[in-house]
Amino acid sequence: MNTTSKLVVFIYTERALKIGEKVYGPDHPKVAACVNNIGHILQAKNDLDGALKYTERALKIGEKVYGPDHPDVASSANNIGMILLAKGDLDGALKYAERAHKISLKAYWPDNSFTKTLAENLDAIRNALKLRRQPDN
Repeated sequence: MNTTSKLVVFIYTERALKIGEKVYGPDHPKVAACVNNIGHILQAKNDLDGALKYTERALKIGEKVYGPDHPDVASSANNIGMILLAKGDLDGALKYAERAHKISLKAYWPDNSFTKTLAENLDAIRNALKLRRQPDN
């Protein structure tokens, strides 16, 4: 997707967010979906700080609406972990990835595709941490 297309998608998604907040209120699952989508758009534009802000909001809405152990909360926690990984915050990424994986294991099972994806993300973060901790040769 080119820069112009990303901008158009961002503008329309922000517009949908404003409408959603007006119609449903600030803590509705449909608002969380818009907020999460904006986070993805900003991450694709490499605006990691903006992506983190929106994705953290999606997580808070999910926790409020569904409680701390819902698959939507796992998805938001995973997204935050991936943003933190991209920012180079491996410890923060590990915390969120572990939380996401734990929730998914409770909600589903180890062979579930979502759980497998979260396990792969968690392994990638753990491997990055191992590499960071290795002495330079």
